[in-house]
Amino acid sequence: MTKINFSGNVDDVKKQIEQSIATFELLGNRSSVNFDLWFARWESGFTDAVENRGLGNYPLTGEKAWRGDPSKWPRWREWSNKGGIIEGEYWQDRSNDAKSIPLSGTAEQLIEHIIQLEYTGKGNTQDKDADFTGGGEVKRKGKPQLYIYFTEDEQDVEIGYKPIRSQISMRLMDETESTLTRANLNQYTTRIQSIFGQQGGKIWKRGKDMASYGDWNAGYQLQLLVRSKADGEELIKQFLAIQNVPFVKKKYFYNENQDPVNAYPTIPGEEIILGKAVKKARNRPIAEIRFQSAWISLPSIRKPIYLIDASGENKIFSD
Repeated sequence: MTKINFSGNVDDVKKQIEQSIATFELLGNRSSVNFDLWFARWESGFTDAVENRGLGNYPLTGEKAWRGDPSKWPRWREWSNKGGIIEGEYWQDRSNDAKSIPLSGTAEQLIEHIIQLEYTGKGNTQDKDADFTGGGEVKRKGKPQLYIYFTEDEQDVEIGYKPIRSQISMRLMDETESTLTRANLNQYTTRIQSIFGQQGGKIWKRGKDMASYGDWNAGYQLQLLVRSKADGEELIKQFLAIQNVPFVKKKYFYNENQDPVNAYPTIPGEEIILGKAVKKARNRPIAEIRFQSAWISLPSIRKPIYLIDASGENKIFSD
């Protein structure tokens, strides 16, 4: 193990440590794992691993075959690979081009995170139908993670479709598992309730344009579907306010399609599947979604720590 010695006053040592951490994150470790070879097996469902597959929940063949439909396999697009750090874009379902997540890390980190993403939504803490945007999932691994969940009111759901849902995540960069206290939980609960829980729950007016904001040092990597540039900025500021993080305009990006009617039709029509007419999935549907719940996830605790549950009830913690 390489040892690094630091010297000087407190401020000098602090700067040296921060610089060393930044250098390590930049260079990473040069892994012997071939990520491309692993991903080729992953996307198809590890077809060469056949022993005892029929006895478990991920068979290669049959009605419930894992990766049975190649059109819905995962997809990966590499952006860069420098100093052992791979950066790129990952789709859990290649047929849904609009739903992806940026990832960055070593080969081992990417593999670990992609596997975690596969099972997002299979417990009480995640919703597999919800749009998801996170807070530096790989690069800030180990920090407590805060989730904010929104869903469409039942009476507003269009017939034949599921409710529109979104799940926002951010890392609590000033906290660790060992420093997080009940007082901290109360503070986050009160702040989230004040920002999002008033008057039956904050309404997020989702649209077809993408507002994005990245501040990895503060634990944010937001991608929000909104209706205007101003709406996007307001919503981002509200998420930043949870941790009292200032809004920096140069970190805010806004993209709008020049032909949204045809790119993201409100009524996409139907297609025939196995002789039956099935409604096509909507891409970036316009909807009003309401704040529902908030919870914190810690690496060493399997169950979520609810701050506000799905009914909007506060979970104030006391000793």
